[in-house]
Order: sequence, then C-alpha cells, then structure tokens
Amino acid sequence: MPTNIITELSKKILNDTEQQVYDKNRIAAGIDPLTIIIVIGVVVNIIRVIQECNKEKTSTLTSQDKAKLLSTDVRFRSLNHSFLTRWRVRSIIKKNLNKDQYKFYGEALLKSLLKVGKEIKDEEMKNLLEYDNV
Repeated sequence: MPTNIITELSKKILNDTEQQVYDKNRIAAGIDPLTIIIVIGVVVNIIRVIQECNKEKTSTLTSQDKAKLLSTDVRFRSLNHSFLTRWRVRSIIKKNLNKDQYKFYGEALLKSLLKVGKEIKDEEMKNLLEYDNV
C-alpha cells in the first residue's frame, strides 16, 4: 500500500530531523501525526517542483520510467545540492511550517530531506507520484 511506504519515508525524515534537533537543543520534540502529514506535504511539493522542471522529459514516459527518472534526479540534487536547491527546499518548508516551527525545525528538516533524498528508491518515488497523482 503506497500510504504505508510514504508514512515510513516521512518517519525516516522526522526521526533524522528530531535527532538533529535533540542533539542541538537537548530536548525531545516528539513525533505526532500532524507533523507526519506536514512532512508528507513538504515531500510531495518538492516532488512537484522537480517534476515541473523535468516536464518535457517526463511527458512521454510511463509511470515506472518517470519514477526512475525523478528518483535519479532527487538523488543527484541531494548529493550535489546547490544554493538554488537549498533555497527552493527552504521556501517549500517555510510554506508548510509556521514561523516558530520553522525556527526550530527548518535547518534540521532541510538536512534530513537532503540526506533521505540521497537514498530514495524508485519504488518510493513511484508511491509518492501515485499518492497525490502528481
């Protein structure tokens, strides 16, 4: 079921984010269902942006090939993140978090997204695409 894979991906991002926040602030933040939903929203928005950048390439591909191309692109952007990539991901995070959440989680969430993006699998990408009919 795609939702389980997406929830697991979100939990992986949140666990890494919380570990960074805990290491920095020495407090445990706790994972609640609303936070998981917010992270899923951030991930889906990032995928939409990347898909829009590859619009010409992906328009004629099957869903399997599209997932493979986009997961390769996510891994590349996560490994070789430029200023523009970091800026765009930060802006998506800001849109999904309130000001206090962004101050507390923003940088840790950015690092976690890039870290998990390095390891994303084609199957996870396919499920993300199916999740929101992106």
